[in-house]
Amino acid sequence: MSDQLTPNLSWINHLGLQGLASLSIWLGYSPLSMALPPERVSLQRLGYDSSIVLSGSHPEFSITVPVSSDIDPNQSFVRLRLEPGANLDRNSSVRLRLNDELARTVSVRSLQEQPLVTLPLNSLPPRTSSITLTILPSLSITDNPCQDLVTGNLFLTLGKDSFFQLTPDSTSDSRDLIEDFFEPYYSQVVLSVPPNLNPQQAELALNLYSLLAYKFGKHQVPVIWYQGQQLASETGEQARVILHKETTESDLERQGATLKIKATPQAFEHLIAKLEPNLAIPASEPPSSPQKRTFPELGFQEMPLQVLGSRTSRLTFTLAQLKAKPERLKARLKASFNPVNLKGDAHFTALIYFNNTLIQTYNLRNQTQLDAHLPLPIHRLAPTNTLETVFIYDPGEVGCQNQPKPISVQVQGDSSLTWQGNQDATGKLSDLSHHVLQPGQVIVDTQQPALLASSAYLLGVMSHQSQQPVFAHLLEAKSVQDWSNLPANPRGETPGWRLIAAPVPTSDLPAPLQFQGGWEIYNPFNRQSLQTVAANDSAAILQSFIAHGIPTLWLTRLGQADQVDLVKQLSLALANPRTPGATRLSGNVVTLTDSGGIQFWDVSEGGLQTNAIASTDSPLFLQRYASLLFTLALISGGVAAWSTYQRLGRPPQMISNQPFHSEMTQDSEKR
Repeated sequence: MSDQLTPNLSWINHLGLQGLASLSIWLGYSPLSMALPPERVSLQRLGYDSSIVLSGSHPEFSITVPVSSDIDPNQSFVRLRLEPGANLDRNSSVRLRLNDELARTVSVRSLQEQPLVTLPLNSLPPRTSSITLTILPSLSITDNPCQDLVTGNLFLTLGKDSFFQLTPDSTSDSRDLIEDFFEPYYSQVVLSVPPNLNPQQAELALNLYSLLAYKFGKHQVPVIWYQGQQLASETGEQARVILHKETTESDLERQGATLKIKATPQAFEHLIAKLEPNLAIPASEPPSSPQKRTFPELGFQEMPLQVLGSRTSRLTFTLAQLKAKPERLKARLKASFNPVNLKGDAHFTALIYFNNTLIQTYNLRNQTQLDAHLPLPIHRLAPTNTLETVFIYDPGEVGCQNQPKPISVQVQGDSSLTWQGNQDATGKLSDLSHHVLQPGQVIVDTQQPALLASSAYLLGVMSHQSQQPVFAHLLEAKSVQDWSNLPANPRGETPGWRLIAAPVPTSDLPAPLQFQGGWEIYNPFNRQSLQTVAANDSAAILQSFIAHGIPTLWLTRLGQADQVDLVKQLSLALANPRTPGATRLSGNVVTLTDSGGIQFWDVSEGGLQTNAIASTDSPLFLQRYASLLFTLALISGGVAAWSTYQRLGRPPQMISNQPFHSEMTQDSEKR
């Protein structure tokens, strides 16, 4: 129920950012090295958190890295750690290709002695926009591939410490081009914003941050908001964007790793025209006609698969790419393979999985093509989705005796997804991938630097999740008279979404976490308390919900301002693309406390429940202590019943009849 990132709340460790030890100049970030030093782009920065295992006799792995056109190829290289399985034949080999050209062939014998392989990039053509590395192992243990496959020892590991080192060319003519500023893999980029912004300038600064977060978030480069006086010039260069109010300078000006932008709408539009000339805001209503995207348009890389055993072709797509959470979704999967005459018990099959759910199986025996139309289960849709095709070729006992060759399989580029409609917003954080594409509204007090910075960071979260810049109109929080009836945008347009970064009475907003003081989040099924926050504790809270039909985010704080502003910490941690919080947004409530770190909660009718602290007449109190109260009532009733029974219901005591017997004897004697 709770997804806890880290219990550590220190400013440096909590955010998961490296190089933050020096707090003297920027917002706690050390300046970048002076002449744009070589940048290491690790597998982790490219989305791989662990080492990659290539299994089978002929596995393949390919990865593409966008690069700046001003890199120095003579000083740039790729360093790989390739660790072969211990049982591999020493004559097995690995081919390494760069941009479809063979760069090197390495034997397993040499890799067992030295697993590090360095590929220089000096053979790349000038002004290369990307580097594609392809690893093509040919692995064996014995002369019988069928026996090798069943051992499970046919594998090669690509170490997670492998990296690309990209060195900028300080003499390149492109170092003053605006477009190329956004290509290098900087360690971080700082957006410097002047103090005392008026509402129009503050709106421009927020939208500029959103644009930067979108451009650099694709490379997992964090963008840091800094508001204050312009920094003194340092020796060398730093990666920074400076928003300024100077009237004498040009709209846009680049000097190496510094980009200066005038704080005017014209300058911002000029920047958008250079960076995103084809940027189009989707219509408020999704088209009624079916929409279609081919696999390559969704990022699929066409390459042949050599199948002996099993190989997987994988398409990963997001709802942000579809600009919707479809009501109907279909896949058309087309593949071709070389003809193979299967004999005996040999078989060739394809298994189709959608988000780890098997949806179809095909027998491909003695076929050369597959053309499958697959309705995909809508209830399995997630912000990020995977459609996998697992091809399995088993030569059988007869085939294995004849040195079988792999089947060459090609998933064709005209395979496609077709969808229609858009599901309603749910009020969850997962809506950020597809329900914030329209211009929205930010309500914030621009004179509160921490809240303004937090609003910028959350706009960056939206841009990162929706994979396009998210723009907003700004509304001063002080101008709001009725929080239960918020105004429209300046032109009378209903905003596509809202972000509120201000203290608001909880009764005015249909937020899932309603609190006047502290709160408790609990599991209603086992009555277990998952989080308890007292009224005098410090906490930051981000909530997602639907208010008047509009997806709304509300960022606020409980308690007094602490030594470190928790609201700013929370939003910055979510905006940093290198932290888990940026990719694990879930539920509808996010909390940051001194003791619990960042936690995600799903507070809803069918999920977790909340309760105000110190309320003995609440449902939680009655549910949690019902059994105890019932037991106490039974015991008290039993004691009372026994006491009454002893006083009123006990049997009469035996009374001695001796005096009566003596008296009767005396009377008898007298007579």
